[in-house]
Amino acid sequence: MPSGELRYYACGYTTHQMKQLMHGRPRERRVFPAGVFLYCHPDGRTVLFDTGYGPATWRAGVAGFLYTLLLPPRIRPGQSIAAQLLADGIPVESIDFVVLSHLHPDHLGGVRYFPQATFVLSEAMLETLANAKLTEGFLPQLLPHWFPAAAKLVVDPGQGEVDLLGDGSYRLVDLPGHAKGHMGALVEEQALLAGDASWGEDLMGSVQQIKALPRAINHRWNDYEQTIRRLQQWKANGVKLYFSHDHQDHKKLL
Repeated sequence: MPSGELRYYACGYTTHQMKQLMHGRPRERRVFPAGVFLYCHPDGRTVLFDTGYGPATWRAGVAGFLYTLLLPPRIRPGQSIAAQLLADGIPVESIDFVVLSHLHPDHLGGVRYFPQATFVLSEAMLETLANAKLTEGFLPQLLPHWFPAAAKLVVDPGQGEVDLLGDGSYRLVDLPGHAKGHMGALVEEQALLAGDASWGEDLMGSVQQIKALPRAINHRWNDYEQTIRRLQQWKANGVKLYFSHDHQDHKKLL
């Protein structure tokens, strides 16, 4: 089995009042980082999972303005995924694949930095790109002008796990519920990159406390609950769960 390296980067953040999200929570404003994960395979291939926030989300039309009112993005100089990779001595041109867990602004804001990469999307995401609905939370203005012509690999993990690199080291898995086509990645059987399948590992056991409006924002609530149960089983089996909006204490996770 390969023994590659998995790195974590916090590429901006937002904050939200937990009392507005969940019943029984105190008045506490929680910081939600926009996590990005880089896998470096032993043979030199690289896979980026999501891209974090990009600049000027509020400029993405009326929907972008409303988004920034609800979940104000904050990204400081040097926090973009491109700047952080460069600081680690990793050229953006060296990234082979960019996997998008889903198409929300805090996951695709950095797409602009990787015109040479192959973008990995689920079939359902492709449908959103072609005919987006406002309720899906996708802001097409955040994508660069060259994205329609960019190299893409369209997968359907809902029909079974997708072995991205051909050796079992990076398997794409279906994690439905939060957004249309939402998917994660199982890395070397040890780490599951779970995107927004939950807002945080500590919140997985509090699904029933989520209020009606946050529930409605999710794509399919029944699928969301079922995905949480699957994640809990992975955790019970010894797989480490990494959610996009959890803080990570270390940059190197594997």
